[in-house]
Amino acid sequence: MAKTSAANEKRIRLTLDLTPKQFAKLSALEGETGESKAEIVRNSLRLYAYVAEKAFSGSTFFETTKEGKSKEIVFVELT
Repeated sequence: MAKTSAANEKRIRLTLDLTPKQFAKLSALEGETGESKAEIVRNSLRLYAYVAEKAFSGSTFFETTKEGKSKEIVFVELT
């Protein structure tokens, strides 16, 4: 069976209401990454799914700065 690529998958259109501040952040990310707003939202969904899966299974997350300092990141909505 041939592997289905994302480009060949049927698409479902989604309408999304954002606040002006959220839209500005999305637009800024578009400029910073060079990706379309739609691709940023798709990537965000993949990242959210990964974080949720790990959080629900008891994993913890840490941020490490360039200086080597670490601190735990807590995703309040996922606890």
